[in-house]
Amino acid sequence: KQNGKKVGLEGYFDKILGGSDGKRLKVYRASSKTLIPVNDFNEIAPKSGDDIVSTIDVNIQDIVQKALLRGMEHTNAQNGTAIVMEVKTGKIRAISNLGKNPDGWYEDYNYAVGAAVEPGSTFKLASMMSLLEDGYIDLDDTIDLEKGLHVFYEEEMRDASYHQLDSTTIRRAFEISSNVGVAKLIQKYYGDTKDGEKFIQHLRDFRLDKPIGIEINGEDPPYIKQAYNKDDDWSGITLPWMSIGYEVELTPLQLLNFYNTVANNGTMMKPYLVTQVQHFGEVIETFKPTVIKQQIAKPATIKKLKELLEGVVERGTAKKLKSNRYHFAGKTGTSQINYYKFDRTENIKYRASFVGYFPAENPVYSCIVVITEPRQNGRYGSEVAGPIFREIADKCFVKQKDLYPALNETPQKRLTKKKLPQLDVGYKKDVAKVLEKIELPHTDSGVKNWAVLTAKTDTLHIAPRYISRDVVPNVVGMGLRDALYILENLGLKVTFEGVGKVRLQSLKVGTKIKGQKIKLTLR
Repeated sequence: KQNGKKVGLEGYFDKILGGSDGKRLKVYRASSKTLIPVNDFNEIAPKSGDDIVSTIDVNIQDIVQKALLRGMEHTNAQNGTAIVMEVKTGKIRAISNLGKNPDGWYEDYNYAVGAAVEPGSTFKLASMMSLLEDGYIDLDDTIDLEKGLHVFYEEEMRDASYHQLDSTTIRRAFEISSNVGVAKLIQKYYGDTKDGEKFIQHLRDFRLDKPIGIEINGEDPPYIKQAYNKDDDWSGITLPWMSIGYEVELTPLQLLNFYNTVANNGTMMKPYLVTQVQHFGEVIETFKPTVIKQQIAKPATIKKLKELLEGVVERGTAKKLKSNRYHFAGKTGTSQINYYKFDRTENIKYRASFVGYFPAENPVYSCIVVITEPRQNGRYGSEVAGPIFREIADKCFVKQKDLYPALNETPQKRLTKKKLPQLDVGYKKDVAKVLEKIELPHTDSGVKNWAVLTAKTDTLHIAPRYISRDVVPNVVGMGLRDALYILENLGLKVTFEGVGKVRLQSLKVGTKIKGQKIKLTLR
């Protein structure tokens, strides 16, 4: 935008991208009304700006942008953000922000970086880290949940939903996200003045009080109270409420980095957005992964925290999000935004979140989704943010080959007919590569893009599968990765169920495309 305010990476790297103006002395010739250059040793030539290379993966960015928009439309939310980060390096692979206005949802503000908010239940992981680091608890110790109601200094704390649980394990209390369970533990072990300061110091040791320093202007600093400081509005209920994510503020990116550290076995990486500065293709500066802190907690503590996060998905508040194709780990979060308005003149407003990583066994990506003020189709993190996280993880999984477990690296020399590869339809180069790898004889029709594998009497044949831009194609027989690529690029909205190859599609082949929804059944 001409003369517009530079924001984001453009604003942060403005001096590098913008270059500089030159200077040259000229004289005005009245007879011709022209400016004539004058030779001048003080002449300064203009300098072209440099280029920056971003960490953003355009495929993942597209996945995140579309999933976030779908989730916002489904819940009619006020705003939302989603981030995907590479666990081992801290590279931000996708970041999307959407805010609602009368005409729809637009990227109006960087909620991921510029808005520190009370995180709610996702902060419980920090409370558990503190308790485990001090050796106060074991996950199979028991805690009385009192059916989800406890009073701290005349203030009632309730669990999010009604239940009949009394004595249960700490592991189970975390999996069901019991406010009472976590708050009682923090109050029991850190309730005295000296111990309260110890809890706050742990949060500082976990670097939850420090901004990240991301390459975008306007990062909102985190807010962690000073222990027993009246100027910080410290009260008798501060510790229990802090333990469940109130009276503390973090941006989504700052919270994601904490979870990313757990996924990375305790090593905290600095999130970053730029890998290189180039000048006409020549690399003049390189930015590499940076370790902020080698180990924020004991390896035994990190291992137990991973168990907790996997349990949330397997048996807890996120069990409905569980995938049967791969494992992911994470934590749901739901916080009330306007709980401080005692007159209740307006309806309670919520912020829903889900943060975690995938695959759980060997994490490649961490991801956070935060949705503010959902107005329909749910209010809890598991209902609102969790499905967006799951969609992002699903589509990353089918599009990113490095997420798949390694296959047998010693292929058979020959396969019998019963063992022919189940690659009925797909991208021609992929089909041909598989056939060459397992040394199966085949003929090739010369097709360049999409192909179907057909059998002859003694060989296989690669025939064309034609795709038109204005009608629904036949994707039956394709893998989900290829089917998604084709259908979404044609403007169709895709949902799917099952595992394996596409066996059914809801729209008839040849139907004119008008941005419809299409459902794929996989078997």
